[in-house]
Amino acid sequence: MDKKGKFIIVFLLMIGVFVYSAYVRIDQYNKWKEQRSIYFVENYPAMTTLDAYYWLRYAKEYDNGLYYKSDNDTLRYYPDSQPKKRPVPFLSFLIAKLSSFTNNNYYYAGLFLIPILASLFIIPFSLYFYYAGFPFGGIVGSFIGTFSYMYFVRSSMGRVDTDLLNIFFPTLTSLFIFFAAKYENIKKVYFYSALSGLSMLFFYWWYFHPGFTLIYFGVLLVVLFLEKKPKGLILKSAGLFILFSNPLYFFYGIFNLFGFIKNYFTISKENLIGFPNILQTITEAQHKPIKEVLEYIINSPYLSVLGLIIFIIFAALKWRKFLAIAPLFLLGLLAFKSSNRFVMFLAPFAGAGIGMIIDYVVEYVEKNFKKMKPLNIYLVTIAVVVLLCVGLGKLTAKEYVPKPSINPGIIKSFIEMNKKLEKGAIWSWWDYGYAIEDIVGFPVYHDGGSQGSPKTYFIAKSLITDKQSKLYRYISYFDNNGMNEIKEMIEDNKSALDIVKYVDSYKGLPKGNNYVLFTMDMISKFPAYNFIGSYNFNTKTSQKVVVAPLRCQKVEKGVFYCEGNKIDTNSGVINGKIPMKRFDISKDGGLVSSKNYPYERGYNAELILKGNTIFYLILCDDNFYNSNFNQMYLLGKYDKNLYDEVYNNFPFARVFKVKK
Repeated sequence: MDKKGKFIIVFLLMIGVFVYSAYVRIDQYNKWKEQRSIYFVENYPAMTTLDAYYWLRYAKEYDNGLYYKSDNDTLRYYPDSQPKKRPVPFLSFLIAKLSSFTNNNYYYAGLFLIPILASLFIIPFSLYFYYAGFPFGGIVGSFIGTFSYMYFVRSSMGRVDTDLLNIFFPTLTSLFIFFAAKYENIKKVYFYSALSGLSMLFFYWWYFHPGFTLIYFGVLLVVLFLEKKPKGLILKSAGLFILFSNPLYFFYGIFNLFGFIKNYFTISKENLIGFPNILQTITEAQHKPIKEVLEYIINSPYLSVLGLIIFIIFAALKWRKFLAIAPLFLLGLLAFKSSNRFVMFLAPFAGAGIGMIIDYVVEYVEKNFKKMKPLNIYLVTIAVVVLLCVGLGKLTAKEYVPKPSINPGIIKSFIEMNKKLEKGAIWSWWDYGYAIEDIVGFPVYHDGGSQGSPKTYFIAKSLITDKQSKLYRYISYFDNNGMNEIKEMIEDNKSALDIVKYVDSYKGLPKGNNYVLFTMDMISKFPAYNFIGSYNFNTKTSQKVVVAPLRCQKVEKGVFYCEGNKIDTNSGVINGKIPMKRFDISKDGGLVSSKNYPYERGYNAELILKGNTIFYLILCDDNFYNSNFNQMYLLGKYDKNLYDEVYNNFPFARVFKVKK
């Protein structure tokens, strides 16, 4: 079959994968509509990443002419604030522009972008492999890439975040560099060199990591040099790349690249002086075993390994053709060393390796069975590719339907807080920081982009300590001083212990409105707070904590049957052998009864009721029981000299105002 015929076949398969990729994500939204109470609250559809609210708020601000009115975002990292990105993030820009088609509902605009943006990488990836001589490798690789667990989860409905185009732009740049090296025509070399730089310009606008620009600049130079292009041509091509990628961003890339390496492979100064590493509590930043990493590609580590090995073999044999796309593959390999999120860059190559077998067989048949009609060969090949994708699809995550990142009851609470509370700063955990900034409209002490500072340690400690006065003191300190003094002490190489002692000695009062926010999700996250807040600077360890929120299936005469456990509140024994120290009943956030047992050791049990409905039965040790979090949020025991309860939508959210 001639080149035109082959291209048409590959093009149709590529469009088929693209359409199916978008369709599956649209179908997720249709399944959401079957459970509206879970996924929709007033005008707020669910988001499945907490970062979504960051981009959505900026889209609103940009669309309403507010984004450029100040250089700093005063809702973030209160009271220090954070500088705003310049220009407005590309994702926020797109949401703002699309919102005119969704009655200015930015949330729906964000959702409707997902199916298209998440599938875009399929086009340059398929084309790259087509021109590299492995067309069916590109098709299968695109299919596996879009539905592999890590990428599909990170680009599913509700995932309004930068991962949507984080494969697309590097792959597109690789394709342009490939073309720049491929063509002998000088004008085409210049044209594709300029396009590769322009692609990096848009990638910077999308992701704000100019280190990629520097890497691909180096790849362009190497590829052109290996293709023996004239030195003058290489220099002019390099100049065009720099010009179209923006020279300023290009030089930013030098510092950004070192920063990237530092973040993933070195220890920050805060950690060096003794503060715990916050990244250890963040799931996506954690390193996973090799088998688990491979299962994030295809739900068969052996097939994942097979695909990667085959790709490496073919890429090594045709190494010049795959040099331009090598940075993306190498980035994916970081999954075995660093954060598991890098798997999404690796998955398309594992799929491509499996598809390359088909390319090899087709080439062999065409050379050795010349009597066979080319059309018949390719019809059979198409059938094999489709069947292979169907079979492999069962080992991917394409049946996954994401759950909301925030419970609808909490979203409702945020909406009500915006309407009922006087504006003030929110002291809570960082997870919902972006959502609070967006929906409540209040500043937060830390959020998903500022949780790596020592401030997070103090917030964690304030939640787990048994002294409500310490919670008050920490809020007072940071409300008045922010991070200024602590930064100076870090630069002076003061130890973390010295810094904590200094903050503990603070005697001032809050100067502004401050609120302590507790939300339902914080129960299961308490071990993370405990890991950080109980960190011992001398032993480099954290104290243990036991907290087990259980759902109960049956209650009979004071005996609770919860997730395989038998909690007998008559005798004070768990599973017939583990003693209990006390049994508390909390209804709508207030302690209504407490029963003590004659055991010096054992667990505490808390029956948490919403009305007359059992919400949780919590088994916990004294560390959890005595914590500010438990006493104030679950039991409603708070120091009225320091706090006023100003909002209670128990168990979803509870807010205490800090007295001045």
